[in-house]
Amino acid sequence: MYRFSNTGRPLSPSEPGAALATSPLSSLPLRRAKLRPPCLRHARIPRPHLVAQIHTGLQKGVVLLSAPPGFGKTTLLAEWAETWAHPLAWLTLDAEDNEPILFLRYLGEALRQAGLTDLPTEAATWTLHGHPAAFESAFITLTNALEALSTPLAVVLDDFHLLTTPLLLRALADWIEELPPHLHLLLATRHDPPLPLARWRARGLLTELRATELRFSPQEAHAFLTQVMGLTLTEVEVESLLQRTEGWIAGLQLLALSRGARPPTPSPTGGHDYVLDFMLEEVLNHQPAGVQDFLLRTSILETLSPALCAALAPTPMDAAEAQALLHRLEHANLFLQPLDAEGTCYRYHPLFAEALRRRLQDTHPAPLLADLHRRASTWLETHGDLQQALTHALASGDVAFVAAFMARQGEALLKHGHLHLLLRHLRTFPPALLEAEPRLALLYATCLTLALDLESAAAWARVAEQHLQQAPTPEMQGRVWAVQSMITALRGEGEQALALARRALEVLPPEDVFSRSYVAFNQALHHALAAEFPRAEAALREAIALAETAGNWMLMMMARCHLGEVQAARGRLAQALETFEHALALTTDLAHDPLGFRGDLHIEIGEILLKRNELAAAQTYLARGLELCQPWLPTSIALEGYLHLAHLRHCLGDVEGAQAALERAHAMVSLTQSELDDRIVHLYRLRLGLLRGEWAPALEWAHREGWLSATGPNLTACAEPPILDLYIRLNLARLCLTLARVQGEPLPAAQALQILEILLPRLEQADFVEAQIEAHLLRALALERLGERTDALAALSHALALAEPEGFRRPFLDEGPALLPLLGHLQSTRRHRTAPFAPPSPAFVHHLMEAFTTPPHPAEAPAPTPAASAKAALLTPREREILHLVAQGYSNGEIALSLCLALNTVKRHLNNIYLKLGVRTRTQAVARARRLGLLN
Repeated sequence: MYRFSNTGRPLSPSEPGAALATSPLSSLPLRRAKLRPPCLRHARIPRPHLVAQIHTGLQKGVVLLSAPPGFGKTTLLAEWAETWAHPLAWLTLDAEDNEPILFLRYLGEALRQAGLTDLPTEAATWTLHGHPAAFESAFITLTNALEALSTPLAVVLDDFHLLTTPLLLRALADWIEELPPHLHLLLATRHDPPLPLARWRARGLLTELRATELRFSPQEAHAFLTQVMGLTLTEVEVESLLQRTEGWIAGLQLLALSRGARPPTPSPTGGHDYVLDFMLEEVLNHQPAGVQDFLLRTSILETLSPALCAALAPTPMDAAEAQALLHRLEHANLFLQPLDAEGTCYRYHPLFAEALRRRLQDTHPAPLLADLHRRASTWLETHGDLQQALTHALASGDVAFVAAFMARQGEALLKHGHLHLLLRHLRTFPPALLEAEPRLALLYATCLTLALDLESAAAWARVAEQHLQQAPTPEMQGRVWAVQSMITALRGEGEQALALARRALEVLPPEDVFSRSYVAFNQALHHALAAEFPRAEAALREAIALAETAGNWMLMMMARCHLGEVQAARGRLAQALETFEHALALTTDLAHDPLGFRGDLHIEIGEILLKRNELAAAQTYLARGLELCQPWLPTSIALEGYLHLAHLRHCLGDVEGAQAALERAHAMVSLTQSELDDRIVHLYRLRLGLLRGEWAPALEWAHREGWLSATGPNLTACAEPPILDLYIRLNLARLCLTLARVQGEPLPAAQALQILEILLPRLEQADFVEAQIEAHLLRALALERLGERTDALAALSHALALAEPEGFRRPFLDEGPALLPLLGHLQSTRRHRTAPFAPPSPAFVHHLMEAFTTPPHPAEAPAPTPAASAKAALLTPREREILHLVAQGYSNGEIALSLCLALNTVKRHLNNIYLKLGVRTRTQAVARARRLGLLN
């Protein structure tokens, strides 16, 4: 239940990972045209000899098509793809794919469209961390899954020259070094990429098709010019054109389009600028003025549809006329490529598009360019393509236009989780612009609230409210109160939050389910902080239903996460686990996770596994969750994760590891800047200390805070919010019981009993079953120390009865050996049928007693296969353990936390692993270890 009492602040742009965390590319829809080969023209020159060379080269592993633009690389790959009988993943790269987030999203989606539906979808999400180690973890996970395939798979990366990020190139190079026989990679590039091509040639991994192989032969040139271009030429004329272009396919097309008294053209190796100038001079300038203007205006579009082109046309034109013109341009071979068989979607050849855009910028005034982008944005917005609409709105450079777009569509973007996208752009707007538009001010306040920047959120909510003094509307007033209700709820001001929520519901129209979903969520926050869990659950279910009706995906996910926590607090672990797993499946279906809910859910599942004493699985989920969640509202979720990790390390007897995790949690407090966070972390630290018998810090805290004095515990004081007060009283009772053990005096035990007698009715009223189990356990131990065994056994039996149906084991094991005698007496009373109460099942008690005598330990690494025994002997047990964590995608930092090692120690072990396996990177180490059977 930690999350309900937490506030925080947004990720600063200067922090590691902030650049990627706020990238709009992390959460917007994918462009499907990048994920399929282009449609082949019916009128083309088949090149079966080159297709055969590709098939032969695939047996080596990698096929590289490297040649200047216009040599038919993409067309040849599309022709080969029609002959490939196995799964094929196609990805046409662009400059934006240099962001690791976007690259893995597109690569994963290309693989899924190839039919590989069982791939780990977490891979793309892990890169949201924004650090190189996180990308390596994601890439290792993805390539591990590909290595396990039993069928051949080909991956095509077209326009590979646009990939320049060293991190991506290094990961791909490492993967290629260990490419298994059933995986084949095809790269099409305008120039040689910075990959170890010489080494691959020497090892026989590489097949190369360069300009020499791709240029047209005389026979192909003749067929192209006469059959495809429809020209009547003599063999001498064909030979002349072939000599002038040196078989360059695009050059042949250009010269054929510009036949006449033209000077001889140089080779295409004359430079990129020359190619663009040549296209403008020899193609564009020979078109009618109206066609030229149409081409230039529509060059701003990534994808051309007839209706959208008509909206940008220089003269009035309907969609039918635009489609007819596009059809004519396609059949004139004017570098227009169809993207579907129906001819309703096109794109310009990248070279031609670049040339057109250059001419557009050189010859048209900036206001016209801005107007074209505004018109494109408006059309796309009207037709529901908000991603491209926003792209063109931003390209217009018109801040007022972008602001108006945000005011209209901000709610729609927020519904789908694009919180960081909105914040990124809203923060760039002049304050005066935001102040002048109440919808923008309120949108900004909402986004800041969800990012936990509560001070700024409150200020912008006040700005929106000031507008209501001049032009009050009930709907706008209700929305302002809804946002203010969430701000106050997150601050822990429960009564004010509830009052604002009620006022909002009074004025919000019934059809405004978007705002009403937030109000219901705010009410749930209040009830949870007030330890009113049945009401909290009811409000969360209402929030989920309203959010689903409104299409508010983000709030629906937030409410589901909180619902699982409330269910766990009420003792329904199986139901909570089902809630979390269902929510996790929803993020999987989306193939991306714009707000890091996957990390949150991993932590929640890890906590439930910890309560059930499934330590190895809990360790995996907690470490994975911490890796996934850090860039997204990082402080509250990551802080909670580190607290549970500290508990886990305590359970394993790892005092140093527990202390390290607590220190990480404490470091998060400096980010949240929340006094409440500080108190929670301190309480958690004291509780773990008391479980180890370290009572002095807890005693000093109790005296300092006025909870304990020489006359006994303070039973009248009350902390706010109420949920915190319950945790304080549990800690205070545990402290008194510990003092009774240390001092050998009955008075502290009686004081503990006094605290618990007052606390238990409150816990029962709240239906806080999880805390009830702990309170009954403490009560049983206090009664036993006071010599009241029958009552002690009844209290213990009550705790077991609450725990057994859902598998709560950790609360009992946390009490340590002191509980064993009492469990033994309970078993004895059952055997002799002397208990005046209903005892728990003997199997549950037996399993608990067995767990007390079995030292806990994390999952051990599997032994290597016999074939790998020689290599395995080179690795120490610690190195094998680290190698398995690397294979599971753990970063160096998470390995350090999981094994309680210093970061430098982990790096030293990794260097030893690399040396022994003869590799240089994590990716290579995992691939080599898997091939040697060390990870079987």
